[in-house]
Amino acid sequence: MRVSNIVDEVGGRIFGEYNGFTGLKTGLRAIDCYGGLRDGDLILIAARPEMGKTDLLYEMIDEIAINRKRVCVFFDFDRGCESFVHNFLLHITKAEKYKGVDVDYPDEKEKLADAIEKLKHSELQVFECHAIEEIESECRELYESTGIDLIVLDVNDLRYIRHHDHTGKYGEIGVSDCLIRLKRLAKEMKCPVVITEELPKSVDEREDKRPSIDDLGYPELEDYPDFTILLYRNSYYSIDQLDDDRMEITIARNLRGRNGSETVIYDRKTGEYRNVQHE
Repeated sequence: MRVSNIVDEVGGRIFGEYNGFTGLKTGLRAIDCYGGLRDGDLILIAARPEMGKTDLLYEMIDEIAINRKRVCVFFDFDRGCESFVHNFLLHITKAEKYKGVDVDYPDEKEKLADAIEKLKHSELQVFECHAIEEIESECRELYESTGIDLIVLDVNDLRYIRHHDHTGKYGEIGVSDCLIRLKRLAKEMKCPVVITEELPKSVDEREDKRPSIDDLGYPELEDYPDFTILLYRNSYYSIDQLDDDRMEITIARNLRGRNGSETVIYDRKTGEYRNVQHE
């Protein structure tokens, strides 16, 4: 291969790295300052249940699919497509998750109508899939027609992803094989693939409850992802700190840059993430 054929592309990436950004912007400095969501990367978001993993996914999709109008694919393994749309609309309107939108109030009604229009004109796709072959097939079909900028799997446990055996029935797929195929999918689709994983209860049983990469339930989850995000907030564990809206986002693994931890603001009632405003 002639160097002249690839120098512009490689040089452009280096310029991006010197500017501190090389991937899709999420709108959150705590992630973007570490390079963002890079094409071809497998990205893991891990935390205890109800810590804020799905809300972080919604925040990313809001920025990338709605604000930046990029093509995003969301695979839901639990709630279903209609439930996803309902919850995502609430997220866009910044309504409290357990109260919803009261359309008797004109401002709330207007926010909901605006969110519906934004979603209607977006390139966001949502699927209910359970087999890795179904995930790959949906992505390949969409890639051929429009291209894909982001793939998200809100799975929480990779054991929920199955595969079709030789009879066409669902069978188990090992965690290692699943991660290998998802990494291949990221490379093939030339976009980030984001997955979620629930951390084990043992994290809650120690004095320092901040998670580390060693808390991931499978050795493969430590080694296979290119970029690993861990979430932690004090208010999750202490009723006396329910008004503490700080969330720690830790980049525990980053194959293309540095690791580190940053703080953002998290509203657990609406699921909104915001940057900390520095004076």
